[in-house]
Amino acid sequence: TTGRSCSGTGTTRHAAQWATTRTELDGTTYPVLVEEVPGITNDALTFHADGSLEVRWQLRPGLKWSDGAPLTAEDLKFALEVSPDPRIESVDVKSDTELSVRYRERVAVALDPIQPMPKHVLKDVHAKGGFEAVRTHRQAHPLPSLGPYHVTKFEEDKILIFERNPHFSGPPASLA
Repeated sequence: TTGRSCSGTGTTRHAAQWATTRTELDGTTYPVLVEEVPGITNDALTFHADGSLEVRWQLRPGLKWSDGAPLTAEDLKFALEVSPDPRIESVDVKSDTELSVRYRERVAVALDPIQPMPKHVLKDVHAKGGFEAVRTHRQAHPLPSLGPYHVTKFEEDKILIFERNPHFSGPPASLA
């Protein structure tokens, strides 16, 4: 596969980068990295009297990035810090596996999945140059992934090689 970005495009991105939930073509949303999809049918949503909305994301235990580092609520929080949403009032890490995000008002976007970012790899990049530095770094450098594959080699306009993610939480990918 060739491409201009180490993050890949289209199908290749989905092989490596997974979010907290996924939505199928029929509109059904499934938990991927979390215990349950936040919704009005469970305790993951709290509607406050002041009109704000709190969403709790409970990560499944034992998840790891492809480099072996644990996936934590800090990775979810970091993703929200890199690309902030002005509708968010607060983001609180409750534990290694639980994140609480409070929105100023009840907005549908609160239920959108969070695409975790490996804080252990990108925190210094972000500290030096913010969102643009992270975006540029992601385009040029392989990052740890959460999907069934991870990028092992990348040369702009030449090659993008994926291999099985040894720490993928699901069954091994069908193609080596």
